[in-house]
Amino acid sequence: MSLQSTFSNTFHLRDFVDTVTDDPSRENASNYVEIQTDANIFEESSFYSPNVNVEPIRTRIHAYLTREERDLYVPNAFFYADGRFSTTLSTDGPLEISVQALSLMRHVPSCLWCPMVTIIGFVPSRNDKPPDLPEARYFAVETSVYDTSKAASVAFSVTCFLENTKRWQRVKIPPAGAFLSITAKVAGRTVDANQLALRVLDLAYLP
Repeated sequence: MSLQSTFSNTFHLRDFVDTVTDDPSRENASNYVEIQTDANIFEESSFYSPNVNVEPIRTRIHAYLTREERDLYVPNAFFYADGRFSTTLSTDGPLEISVQALSLMRHVPSCLWCPMVTIIGFVPSRNDKPPDLPEARYFAVETSVYDTSKAASVAFSVTCFLENTKRWQRVKIPPAGAFLSITAKVAGRTVDANQLALRVLDLAYLP
């Protein structure tokens, strides 16, 4: 299976609205909106990597709302969203997350690890030796999703980190070519490659 395939990658977010505008990717479609927020990322006492920058990440949620529904999403309103996602670099450089919302609500469900993701993809080949330090056990995953606004697949990469805990100490770094399903908490962005950094919560090999 090639990366021309698209996968079911989902982003889960609970946060506050910064701004709401008409969706710039859809002309003459007033019911399509873009909700912007800086997804808050929090430091964790049990996880640290010098290659992870823990800071808010600009997130753009694309959704369909009626006029009555749109009136609920005002600045500083607390909300929950989930949907297909991809990452990209903005015109001025910072990493951004784009979400095609499948669910959007003001009633916020309990979700302990938000922001979190489920992602399916391949481990690419490495040009360097996998890191030996326990705090630096990580690997890249390449994936792609279908972007309805572009009517095309969008490819991107993330960096997944394994915690230095009893659960993960004996887990080997997945080899190049491995096809994986991963559930993970968003930990920030990587300093070296400016990719989404994920702390793995669950990992499964797919055929």
